[in-house]
Amino acid sequence: MKKTLTTLIGLVLGPLCAIAQTIPAPAGRMPGNLWMVDSSIGTDAGLGYKLPSLRYGISLERPITSRIELQVSTTYSPDHKFITNDGNSFLASAQGLFWINHRMAAVGGMHFSKLWTSQFNKSAFFPLVGIAIRDRWMGELPGRMYITYEFPTGCVWATAGNPCLLQSNRLQGVNFDQEFRVWPHLRVALLYGFYNFCDQGNPFAPNVPRSCHFTVTSALQFRFEFANLGSTPY
Repeated sequence: MKKTLTTLIGLVLGPLCAIAQTIPAPAGRMPGNLWMVDSSIGTDAGLGYKLPSLRYGISLERPITSRIELQVSTTYSPDHKFITNDGNSFLASAQGLFWINHRMAAVGGMHFSKLWTSQFNKSAFFPLVGIAIRDRWMGELPGRMYITYEFPTGCVWATAGNPCLLQSNRLQGVNFDQEFRVWPHLRVALLYGFYNFCDQGNPFAPNVPRSCHFTVTSALQFRFEFANLGSTPY
């Protein structure tokens, strides 16, 4: 598993780092760190969480060159699972953007989630790929639209080398995020997820089918920037 994840990260970030060494930084915008405080409210009821879904975290964006950008974020959620009536979750993500032209970028990265409850703990990695598009609201507010696909990982059936006591839900699907900068230091975003996942089964009985479901999640996100990196549209 670790070897597979290392390979995926290398395939995503390796070519970007190589290209970054040959492309100069954009005029008027020196590379630097842009820190943000994030908060969101929405619903993850389809994934088994009680309403409302709340998240708090911090994010970092760093333009490396005129074409390469790195994004890292961490969030914490106190949302309770229906099945246990408690729980805490943590999500970390890292992704790279390669701007093909001024408007469109290729996106690749990884999400890591961790859930703690009184009855079980669970963690998972989600590789993702997609695109980012610079756009504007009513021709005025600069924004970005992200469309990415998350791939499932994790054990499903028990083997001699992997007990797999808690099955992966094999969560996978499309994320659609539309973000606009409404003030110089404030961004507002609508976040949607369209996912397919499977219920828990018996990892020692691969012949017994698992029930799978489709669900939609949504959230309204606010991001406060500590610094603006310049006049170049983000």
